[in-house]
Amino acid sequence: MNMKKTIQFLIKCLLLIIIACMLMTYFSIVLRPKYNEAPDDTTNKTEGFYALEKNSLDVLFLGSSHSYYAFNPAVLWKKTGAYSYVFAGECQPFSQTYYYLKQALNTQTPQVIVLDVFGLLDSAKACQTDGIYKKNSEGLRNEIYRAQSLKEISDQSLKLDYLFDLRLYHSRWNEMTLDDFKFPFEKHFNPFFGWTMGYPESDKKIERDIYQQTETVKPDKTNLQYLDKIIELCKKKDLPLLLVKTPFYVTQHEYNMLHYIKQYVQDKGIQFIDFNDLYEEMNFHFDQDGDIWHTNVRGSTKLMNRLIGILEQEYHLSTAKTNKIESYETALNQLYNDTMEKLLQSVDDIYNYFDYIQKSGFTFAISYQGTEERSFIGEYENQMLNEAGIQFDFIENKDKDFIMVTQNDQVLFYNDDDQSNQEYKTDKNIIEFKDNCILVDNKQEASEEPGLKIVIIDTQGRVLDSLYIDYSMVFWLKNR
Repeated sequence: MNMKKTIQFLIKCLLLIIIACMLMTYFSIVLRPKYNEAPDDTTNKTEGFYALEKNSLDVLFLGSSHSYYAFNPAVLWKKTGAYSYVFAGECQPFSQTYYYLKQALNTQTPQVIVLDVFGLLDSAKACQTDGIYKKNSEGLRNEIYRAQSLKEISDQSLKLDYLFDLRLYHSRWNEMTLDDFKFPFEKHFNPFFGWTMGYPESDKKIERDIYQQTETVKPDKTNLQYLDKIIELCKKKDLPLLLVKTPFYVTQHEYNMLHYIKQYVQDKGIQFIDFNDLYEEMNFHFDQDGDIWHTNVRGSTKLMNRLIGILEQEYHLSTAKTNKIESYETALNQLYNDTMEKLLQSVDDIYNYFDYIQKSGFTFAISYQGTEERSFIGEYENQMLNEAGIQFDFIENKDKDFIMVTQNDQVLFYNDDDQSNQEYKTDKNIIEFKDNCILVDNKQEASEEPGLKIVIIDTQGRVLDSLYIDYSMVFWLKNR
């Protein structure tokens, strides 16, 4: 009898301990600040990962802010149909990236993992404070991983406070809302899939120096240890790992270190691509495509277009096993449209502009008033217009007038006899050609100026942009 009572007592004690731990964990999560302010909205990014369906990702992006500014899942999806997520954190040390990878692999089995190596560099140390360690640790749901991710903080006396942070945030009671109490029980879907759109351009033109390796510069020992752990974990799980460095202003010291990292991982059978060596190939410029640290929407798009080719050709990225998820498709389509809207409205170089709109799936409403007298549409411009989906020989028929609606390189509507008061209905819009103007849903989007006018409509029926090309000018300029 006494034994029975003892067992019952122990069970009750155990249950009380479990309940106490659960309550402590719950209130700890409730009281923690939520980092939802853009651009480094860590909570939104990490919680969005946990809202993903199990084994739904084809590509997993990891790293620091260099990752979540550079890797746009919408562009990857549009070009390949693959699903991806940027599971990264501000200034994230590699000692925490390792645990982010472990956390991610509990629910996802991607075809390839792409990791930016900024966290290995000396530049990263300037922002890797104890507060950053704490902030990144809160993105880990597994409490064991969270505890382990804090062991490299410089002030070990803070570790206990960070692990049991009720004491740190008890004063937040007067700031709390109902949303804080509901937070642990809700899914927080991230429509950006961990990406951050845009970053300010540099206020001056920055030329990248061309370096040669001058000395051997190694990352610190701890970083290399965690890099090895990441490589070993990927090999154990039979998951391809691609290491990259996204564009940022590289010094001679960092160039030497990147050179060492490349050789170090290649000896272990891991590919490393430094996009800082591909500026000319990507047509990347710091004064247009980002600042000295991060890419903006233009720089991100240029990088993604190059990265996609690598993933398809060298890692055989496939969507054959991808189950289409309606909520993903809707969100990625919206994100792609938003990306293109911001991108197109920021580009003034008409030649770059047409590179971006190729194979976009958008609808083009086109009006052209030709001239025999003075036209600077040459072979290159003619090819550029054709590749963008405007199927017309502007050289052979440069004096001809026409109106046209195209989509996905298909001509939906064409008329070269009567360009006035013509109407074409898509499933989402009414497009009118009236008095040399282009109207979409009764709103004028292009003027009556003679020349080439194009109105770009996204897959949701929104007018993204319009442009007018005065082909009588030697230099084509984009005019709104």
